[in-house]
Amino acid sequence: RRSSDLGKEFGMKVKLALTFNILIVICELLSFAFATDGFHGMSLTGLQYFTIDSNLFSMFTSLIFVIAIFREIRLKSLSKIPTWVHVLRYTATVCMALTFVVVFVILLPMDLQSGHGFGIILRMDQFFHHMLCPIFMMVSFIFFEGGSIFKPSIIAISMTPMMIYATVTMVLNIERVMVGPYPFLYVYQQPPMISVLWCVLIFVLTLILSIVLGLLQSKRMKKK
Repeated sequence: RRSSDLGKEFGMKVKLALTFNILIVICELLSFAFATDGFHGMSLTGLQYFTIDSNLFSMFTSLIFVIAIFREIRLKSLSKIPTWVHVLRYTATVCMALTFVVVFVILLPMDLQSGHGFGIILRMDQFFHHMLCPIFMMVSFIFFEGGSIFKPSIIAISMTPMMIYATVTMVLNIERVMVGPYPFLYVYQQPPMISVLWCVLIFVLTLILSIVLGLLQSKRMKKK
């Protein structure tokens, strides 16, 4: 199945979508290069962080999106970007939006309160992972990318990475295989009800972000 919304003509929006996605791939590569431990995000240790997972996922979806566009250019028909590519982009954008909101609403205030300052958003790799790349993802998806994909089944798909991450890390924390790495995963350092409330909060937040991003992109598509 394919969607035909993106490339009815190789216009400015398509060029900007291509530019943003190339920038995302470059910025993601730079972010891992600038990381304190080098390319630690590529290791199993780094994968315990949703930030690393969401940024890797976003980098690969952006790369796929760029390849899809160049493929259509080669075929001289930029009119049929596969729907599954748009679904991947939507899902990755939801993940990055969740990273962005959690950092600014939860983690940054905690760091400031504990005296750690703004390192979580100003340190080079953190700046890319927590702020610049999420903003690029949201701007590109909402304003420049196509695909009429906003529907309940796709919303559920967009929440799948968060659900998988939460389930796996929660089980590993309960089994004492890992601790954290986020405050809401400290199942043995806080009352059980607090952990439950954290899970509900993250689920609701992801759902809201998915709906808002989908609505914004859908409204923009209808104005074309």
